[in-house]
Amino acid sequence: MVFLHNFGFSSSQSFIEHPQDDFQIKGGTVTFSCQATGLVNATYYWLKDGSNVTRGNSYVNSKAYLTITRVTFDDAGLYSCRASSNTVIITSNQARLTVEGSPEVVQPPSAQSPHVGQTASFTCKVIGNPLPTVVWYYKGAVLSNGERIKIFDNGTLIISSIMKSDAGQYKLEAKNDFGVTYASVELTVLGFPRFTISPFNKVVKENQTVIFSCAATSEPSPIIQWLLPNGITITSHSMPSGNVRVLSNNTLVIDKVAEVHGGIYKCVATNSLGSKQQKASLSVLFSPRFASHLQNITKTRGQELSITCPANGNPTPKFQWIFDGNVVENQQTLTIPALTVDNQGEYVCRVNNSMGVASSSFYLRAYTLPNIITAPTNVTVAIGSTANFHCQAQGDPTPSVTWSKSDVVIGSSDRYSVHSNGTLSITKATGCDQGLYSCRAENAAGRDERKAYLVVTGTQGVTALAVCAAFLGVSLVVIVLLLLYIWRNIKRKDPTGNTESVTRNEAAEDQVYEVCFLLIIIIYVFQPSVLITRGSCGTARVITL
Repeated sequence: MVFLHNFGFSSSQSFIEHPQDDFQIKGGTVTFSCQATGLVNATYYWLKDGSNVTRGNSYVNSKAYLTITRVTFDDAGLYSCRASSNTVIITSNQARLTVEGSPEVVQPPSAQSPHVGQTASFTCKVIGNPLPTVVWYYKGAVLSNGERIKIFDNGTLIISSIMKSDAGQYKLEAKNDFGVTYASVELTVLGFPRFTISPFNKVVKENQTVIFSCAATSEPSPIIQWLLPNGITITSHSMPSGNVRVLSNNTLVIDKVAEVHGGIYKCVATNSLGSKQQKASLSVLFSPRFASHLQNITKTRGQELSITCPANGNPTPKFQWIFDGNVVENQQTLTIPALTVDNQGEYVCRVNNSMGVASSSFYLRAYTLPNIITAPTNVTVAIGSTANFHCQAQGDPTPSVTWSKSDVVIGSSDRYSVHSNGTLSITKATGCDQGLYSCRAENAAGRDERKAYLVVTGTQGVTALAVCAAFLGVSLVVIVLLLLYIWRNIKRKDPTGNTESVTRNEAAEDQVYEVCFLLIIIIYVFQPSVLITRGSCGTARVITL
């Protein structure tokens, strides 16, 4: 506070000069003056809106002055002069200072970073005289009140339900008769990544170079990754995957593209809020090629043949099956419902597209199941005679004929002969040869079987004789043993009491017993061998057990 002293005397205490209202342009200079009378050694000071003014005071020739240079809008208000002396204080009339000038933004709006769906509020304070008009601009267009946008008289801008498209710079314009001023603020919308460059589908030939471009933007900034058709993920910081690599600008490059590179490529942009992706397909053109070569086929006549040509190509190739110089099928799969001998031969699968031609072939052999056309019949022969079983079969390939009895294959021997025409001959037939015989015809396609029975006559009498002889021999042994047992148990004491006689009798008895026992052994041992000699595969063999 600056005090101005007046050393004059007066009997009347009043202001003889009051400060006057003034209009001033911002930046100019204004001076207020006042003069009091009737105060001894008066002290002057100035008030603005009731508060002391600490600058600009001066005193010249008993008058007090207040000078304000470089006037601002803050200087506008009511000014008064106050004079005091001892206990006397007097105050002048108030003078109004009006400051006019171009607008000023005293509180600029702050940058906002809302998420998608949230609300952004730009608060600002603009002053000026006359009162300025505030207008908001976005991308050069004037904003007006709407469903999502509200502009208040104090210049505040509120945007609700923020969208990605709201991001950018907003410009405030404050204007009056003295001029215009501007303030800018940035709105950053936090949200999922948004693609600015997306990859697109490509069709290329083998060995060419393929380039997929991809770029995305968002707040926070996204990370770009590429997901390959084989499931591998690579980035610009990854090592190349084969001949697939990613450049520093996230462009995907495939050198010397091949069939294996065909598929869907995904550009994935990720930030802290989530991920978004864009897809592009790569189609690699190549000439037809076989995954495997056709193999020769053997089938049975009457069966169905269905074979698929194991070839592919891009563009999708056309298929032809060629047999005996003629196209027999225009589909990838060849089907013959029931094979015949006429279907035998070489088949060629021919595949072609705009990139080239390829072919593969196989030989079809149509076999027929063996068929016994002359089946064996039951045969009856006399013992010692020759028995013949006839068996003829046909098939493709020519079937082999084998004979068996009791599941035992019969080979050629001194009495058994299997002829090339399938006939089985058995010479000098015996009872052992009697039984069920099987003729089996077999080839690569399958087999056929027929059976017949051999009866050998004149073998039952011999068998009966052998059985009877065996029965008599065993019976004789039993009877002799029984008699010996009884004789051995007869009381040996001599009734006369002659001990020597008894001893002689016992000795004689022992000799008889030994002779009888030897005879029994001879009968028991040699009788079975006679039976076996008579019938080596008859019932006598059972009796010897």
